[in-house]
Amino acid sequence: SRKSWIDHLCDAPDPVKRLGGSIASAIDAVAKGVEIIRVHDVSETVQAIQVAKELATDAENK
Repeated sequence: SRKSWIDHLCDAPDPVKRLGGSIASAIDAVAKGVEIIRVHDVSETVQAIQVAKELATDAENK
């Protein structure tokens, strides 16, 4: 949830500028089986996870 390591990785000292990194981290966590994650931007994160799951399903079916 806008962790400081995203700042160090992406040079984003403003937490608001870390949304992309936070969403990418959430997608990765869910893909690895994590069932509960804490996020600030719930609707954006849920939407991104839903899209990522659909893309993964499409890739598996090809």
